Amino acid sequence: FPFVYDTKHDTPIMKTRGNDVEKQLYPFIFGSDVGPLVDTSIEQRNSWFNESASRGQIITNQISNLNEVEIDNSIASLDKCNGSILNVIEFNAERGRRWLESAELLGDADVIILNEMDNGMARSDQQHTTRLLARYLEMNYAFGVEFVELTLGDKGDRSNLGPTETNFHGLHGNAILSKCK
Repeated sequence: FPFVYDTKHDTPIMKTRGNDVEKQLYPFIFGSDVGPLVDTSIEQRNSWFNESASRGQIITNQISNLNEVEIDNSIASLDKCNGSILNVIEFNAERGRRWLESAELLGDADVIILNEMDNGMARSDQQHTTRLLARYLEMNYAFGVEFVELTLGDKGDRSNLGPTETNFHGLHGNAILSKCK
């Protein structure tokens, strides 16, 4: 796993394989000070899983902040987008599992449109894949939840997980990353 801790400052630092480049991903050890807007417990999601499909919309309507967008405009500096042409990339990130590997391919973009990004899913190591990619690329981001995942994913996702795995947040959605403010 590419994260190491700076013992002098107790901050998570990322080291990429094969070089000595270090990037501080968060302002302090416990991650960003922006929590998920949609916050459901494991117990809630387990009870919803056992509900009939006909109650799906009723349950959805009860989830607070589901239609809100998490935005962090504190990452990119003001001078990153000063040209007359924007390089825009759309990328199906397939749950954002391989966000670090994808970063090299996406790094030249001014704006990245991402679909299938996870936040707190066992299949993507409980990571907030949008936030990590944005911090790594030094881009601002907006993340919107598409749905709250009640399972551990499809058969392929589940085959890589242990029998006691759970989703910490269970959020799946879409995002926009931008070097512009």
